[in-house]
Amino acid sequence: MPDFSGALNLQIIEFTGCEMLPEVSPSIKYVKNLKELDLSGCQEIESLPTTKGLRSLTKLTLLGCIALKNLSKVSKSIEELDLEGASIEKVPYCSKLRSLKKLDLLGCSKLKKFPKLSMSVEELCLSHDHEHLYRSLEQSHKNLDLSGLKILRLLHWNELGNILKTNLGRLRELELSQSSFTDIGSIKDLSCLESLIIIGCTSLQLLREFPPRLKRLEARNCTGLQEVTDSKFALVETPVRLLDFKVDFSFFNCHKLNEDARRSVPSHAQQMIRIFSQEALKQLTRGVGRRDEVRFVYPGNEIPNWINCRSTGSSITLELPCNLCDRKFLGFVLCAIIDDEAVQLLGWTDFLVYCECLFESNDASRNKTLDENLWMLKTSPSKSAGAHVLVWYSTRLHQAIVSSLGGEDYYKKATFQFHQYFENETSDELRGVTECGVRLLYIDEETRKRKRRRNQKKRPRNDMR
Repeated sequence: MPDFSGALNLQIIEFTGCEMLPEVSPSIKYVKNLKELDLSGCQEIESLPTTKGLRSLTKLTLLGCIALKNLSKVSKSIEELDLEGASIEKVPYCSKLRSLKKLDLLGCSKLKKFPKLSMSVEELCLSHDHEHLYRSLEQSHKNLDLSGLKILRLLHWNELGNILKTNLGRLRELELSQSSFTDIGSIKDLSCLESLIIIGCTSLQLLREFPPRLKRLEARNCTGLQEVTDSKFALVETPVRLLDFKVDFSFFNCHKLNEDARRSVPSHAQQMIRIFSQEALKQLTRGVGRRDEVRFVYPGNEIPNWINCRSTGSSITLELPCNLCDRKFLGFVLCAIIDDEAVQLLGWTDFLVYCECLFESNDASRNKTLDENLWMLKTSPSKSAGAHVLVWYSTRLHQAIVSSLGGEDYYKKATFQFHQYFENETSDELRGVTECGVRLLYIDEETRKRKRRRNQKKRPRNDMR
């Protein structure tokens, strides 16, 4: 057991994976400059000496300390407290930890009562590991103040009960992965929610009433999901004027989606892309560069009807119009049908789809090539996963094309070659992309008419004589 009395200026102490470490020396109280203490995987530690006097300590990690039953008073400067997998029955003095921002109680199966939190807590992680904790939450939900939360993770939850009925007005990210409920219920009142993660909720059948600012929905491996009743996907109230805005809706391996859902998802992908591309063009004309991205992934084997240039196989070539990069040009929408049979057979878990965009002229020395990563799938392969549709748009590609090609007219055609990448190997022989499509985006005529009408209204009228 190390003695810290001679190491007073240490800022980080890490004993990660020291499974046989029996305890931490009380001399740690002399390390006044200590900022982080990490005891992850120290399975023999049953208690921890007080850190109350360590006023610089901001992060305490006790992940996997399965023998830890008692937690002495901790420093009031703590910002992150990770107790995942610990055997503690009580979390002391959380309401007095005014600097605490993140509290992780995943896997704390011995915890009998939910702690009272201070308003400073922004991220909370819980799992439905023990009935005592669930009962405590249900009984106290009316008096539970979670109004400061921005991130809430509820993993392996059997039923949501009343926890989402508490004051969560500032919540931006909600994760309910690996849970077994059939219906989340309405979350439309979570007005600040931007991200909903429900990976592996195999019993979930229905999604409804999305909140107005949702821009990320990760429903991967929700194999029982059938119905998505909110058809608007919060398009109207999305704050698209924010820079570097990303929209990502993934229904990977949701093969029970009904016909209404399969029709509405590509339709709303089109609408979302239209909104973002036109807003990006406005910003670009003002000299503001953007890095927006819109991506939709869903089960299917057909290119959406609104993507008008299509080809079988993994590449497509199209003739480019004159003045490609004029002020009406918004970029390209890319689409690919992904048959992940090869991923299933080979058992790879990292699967990347990217596109090589080649712009050709009569003079080969002027040819331009741009590469874009479209989608990374990092998950254990699922037996039921099959063909999926990937629809993608990025203002980054649009701006790269405009800056690379400029106003030049000698680029006559473009070839888009889709590739799949498996753990450091590129292989086009594995049928990763079986069909692809591209759509050139321009400001539509109706939008131009509306713009002209607005400009006319702004013009001052001459006085009638």
